[in-house]
Amino acid sequence: EQRRKRDGLMEEFKRKSDIAPADMVAGPAAMYAMAPPHAKKKMQDTFGPLIDRSVPKFHEDFPKERGWPSTDTQLVAQYREHLWSAYAHATSHPWSMEYALKSGEYTFSDADMLKRFHGTAPMEWIAKRGGNLKVGDVIRAVEDFGIKPRYEIRTRTNFCNRAPTKEILHFGTAHVAVGFNDLSVLLVCDIRDAPEGTAGPLRFLGLDMSPFSVAKTMVVAQMFRQKGVPLLHCMQVWFSATWSVAALSSFRSAAKEVLSQLRGGTAVQSYLNHWLSAHPLSLLEARKMWMATREKVSCSSVSDLKRHADRMALVEYWLTGDLG
Repeated sequence: EQRRKRDGLMEEFKRKSDIAPADMVAGPAAMYAMAPPHAKKKMQDTFGPLIDRSVPKFHEDFPKERGWPSTDTQLVAQYREHLWSAYAHATSHPWSMEYALKSGEYTFSDADMLKRFHGTAPMEWIAKRGGNLKVGDVIRAVEDFGIKPRYEIRTRTNFCNRAPTKEILHFGTAHVAVGFNDLSVLLVCDIRDAPEGTAGPLRFLGLDMSPFSVAKTMVVAQMFRQKGVPLLHCMQVWFSATWSVAALSSFRSAAKEVLSQLRGGTAVQSYLNHWLSAHPLSLLEARKMWMATREKVSCSSVSDLKRHADRMALVEYWLTGDLG
């Protein structure tokens, strides 16, 4: 029953998460930019001072300075549409949501509740209080329904609203990571000298239920071990949607070595065999598959970066998935 409710709520969430057309979203900001001083003051009184927020025109700067990453007309049209939509939504944040909440034009749906509370536990509690939350309502989550609606700081996740705790690891010890999350803990941890009375290397043991994650991480780790493999090749396999021909060669060499060390016909081996036998996609195919995963509004955070060079670099990565 819980699964049925969850699936239904997720479907509702997907339907209601469709973003408004970019032209409609950008309208108020465009009107504000052209308005005379007295009209701007009135709009600030109505919508709040954040409507005066200036947003860098990254959607115009990028094609002028770097050109489009592809000459394919379909992709170029997608690039234009996505960047314009991202810019339009950037101009509407955060004042539009603030105004909608304060004015009562926006109300929280069941899907919103599911998303914000990370599950179905609070739904009965919310229903007893009229079925909706309003700005200013106090939520005593721990006392009323026994959960803490926050991210667990000891758990590393790729997508999180806050940074996890930075691990401190020591040489001469072993660190066991359950759900080791693509070795990211080793990328950002603080590695220190061995405690007094101990010696030796730091031993990292990763346990993960995903055979894909295990296979990929074993290959990346093997690439780090192999002499002559440039660090850029490791980073491309780890993070990039496209690889150079040389990086592909390094990957296959490492994958063969990892495969030779495994026994027993595991799911990890099946991934390695597939990767070694698969024919590489063309760059155009890779570009199209990457863009099929992009959400137009997600690039709006580009406007939050202060440095122009950083904005351009993030736009390029967002459009291509390329690293190096």
